[in-house]
Amino acid sequence: MNRYRAMAENNAAPGAVPPDVESLSAELAAMREQVQQLEKMASIGQLLAGITHEINNPLGFIQSNLMSLSKYANDILNLLAAYEVLERDEGAMTDCLSRISQLKQEMDYEYLRDDLGDLVKESLQGIVRIQTIIKDMKTFSRPNETKWGQADLNEALDRILNIIHNETKYRIQVHKEYGALPKVECSISQLDQVFLNILINAVHAIDGEGQIRISTRQHSADKVLVEIADTGKGISKEHIDRIFEPFFTTKERGKGTGLGLSLSFGIIKNHKGTIEVESTPGVGTCFRITLPVTRQPTDENI
Repeated sequence: MNRYRAMAENNAAPGAVPPDVESLSAELAAMREQVQQLEKMASIGQLLAGITHEINNPLGFIQSNLMSLSKYANDILNLLAAYEVLERDEGAMTDCLSRISQLKQEMDYEYLRDDLGDLVKESLQGIVRIQTIIKDMKTFSRPNETKWGQADLNEALDRILNIIHNETKYRIQVHKEYGALPKVECSISQLDQVFLNILINAVHAIDGEGQIRISTRQHSADKVLVEIADTGKGISKEHIDRIFEPFFTTKERGKGTGLGLSLSFGIIKNHKGTIEVESTPGVGTCFRITLPVTRQPTDENI
């Protein structure tokens, strides 16, 4: 089995840093944030067609449902008008009852009564689906934030799965094995990008049908573990030692920048975590990420 491991080292903090070095470090940090944001936007660009489909699909049936509801509303108004005639002129009861019976038959009243609730329920579900996609996209695409906070990694993984749903729903089974995790002190915007990079790589590695397994658990008292495994084509021996190199990619043109895993490595390193990958050609690949629950002292700002 081919195996590669990259781990952040908790080196002792250096002593006083010259001002010019501090200035250069700040510039490098700003440039790194810009590159991360550009990579994030590139990822969204690759997913745009699928995301558009995910929004257009519920929009399509909501539009169809509204057209049906409009017709139903017109039929109901005609029926109410017939009842109003009956209320005003009891002498016309026979004719009115005949008209009411005819209207109910024309509108297929029994079907309308059953379908009305279903149309409203389905439309509301479609609206919620669109709202969720937009919310998750807005959360993911926001500029990388230097502010850290407490975050639920299970929620973050679900958010990314929702964004890439169109890439997986027809051919890839996603198995979620989420454990009970404490909230992790992190830059969740950047961890979102790590999860997206790895999951998109997993999708691209699977030709035809396959499976992706995502598991989370408490790794130790002060660390959590995230595993993302796929049944894709795997990574060859000559490539596995290079996958975290900037601009290295085996994907065809237009499917990758070669920065995704390199940036992911840097993000995990700056979180004082570890990222490992095991791969067997023809069997699949598994990424393992460990993260400290609380922020660790670091000589680098994210």
